[in-house]
Amino acid sequence: MFTYGYLREAALAHLDLETDEAQRMQLFNRFYVFCNEAMQAICGGKPKYDYVKAEVVNAYDPVVRMIDDKVINKIEIRKATELEISLDKQRIELLERKAVLDAIDVYTTEELEELNQINLSLQQVTDGLIGVEMCDAEDTKEYYEDNGIYLVGKEIAPTKGFISFANKQAWSIIHDYPSVNEMLEAEAFNRPIRLGKTERRKSVNGVDFVYIGSNKIMFPRAGRFLIPAKYWWFIFTATMKDTDILDMPIDVATCIPLYIAAKCEQIGNPQKANLFRGEFELALGRVTNTDFLQMNEVKATY
Repeated sequence: MFTYGYLREAALAHLDLETDEAQRMQLFNRFYVFCNEAMQAICGGKPKYDYVKAEVVNAYDPVVRMIDDKVINKIEIRKATELEISLDKQRIELLERKAVLDAIDVYTTEELEELNQINLSLQQVTDGLIGVEMCDAEDTKEYYEDNGIYLVGKEIAPTKGFISFANKQAWSIIHDYPSVNEMLEAEAFNRPIRLGKTERRKSVNGVDFVYIGSNKIMFPRAGRFLIPAKYWWFIFTATMKDTDILDMPIDVATCIPLYIAAKCEQIGNPQKANLFRGEFELALGRVTNTDFLQMNEVKATY
């Protein structure tokens, strides 16, 4: 694979520029912008085909935020354990009862004893949740969606280089394994336990999922789905280093310096820019078919 530094050197070679000349032109400061423009031009004809991988559930389990006091700003979010969920439920109930008692002006002996017991119980619950904080609904949603897990009936907008959904076959992932009751019954009657299997089944738009425009989707039922889509191969940023490896096919990467050369010459030398643009189009035409979803009984759309 090529590196970011190779693309810069290749672009300079096409433009016949030395490094110091490129720096005076501030080409390096804007290089990532030109690379992204090239990516848009490339992916308009040869995008990266991949699946939006979605696990859809009816409800999210609670998650907690763990804060390590020994390491500054080290925060980890994970699913809450049953004990943590139980302790948090107790904490909420105790706080609600405490709020009622706090509103009393004069306590009876029984109320004062109950308040003292609530404070003691709250301290015990708090001790059990040291270093752990239950996440709110927004943080919980962000945690699950970052892991490709979504709620039934909610609109999903894929990100990270997503262009649009592809007109190709979508799939459901079906896990068919024996239940605990089946295994116990087989053991009780000395029968063989059937083997489990995971298979893909074709999904249908309007039944298993619903497209909302060209960039959103909604699932009316729980399950695991693979939805075909078009993506950019790579997103360049201003903080990239010359040693950063580009996760894209080599023949796609070789188109980028030609596009940048054409972009840089279009004002000062339009004729030369047209030559570079022509070479870019030829290189793009020679890019190997990037539709790897053909393995799933589909055909390319270009």
